[in-house]
Amino acid sequence: FKKLRDKQWREKYEELVCFKQAHGHLQVPHSNQRLYKWIMRQRLLEAKGTLDPERKAKLDELGLEWRRKNKQT
Repeated sequence: FKKLRDKQWREKYEELVCFKQAHGHLQVPHSNQRLYKWIMRQRLLEAKGTLDPERKAKLDELGLEWRRKNKQT
């Protein structure tokens, strides 16, 4: 089961890497629900202190902001 979860995490991480390459940022829109929700889950795990340190390091290296910025309209 852990191997499956690791594989799923790597797949989402790679999807995020591709998103950044295509768009130049990591501000995934709500319309990309699966990736958006995955990022929110990683932020929640980080806030709780339960995100795997290796995963956090990879997301840090990619430039993920752990606290969402409020968009002003």
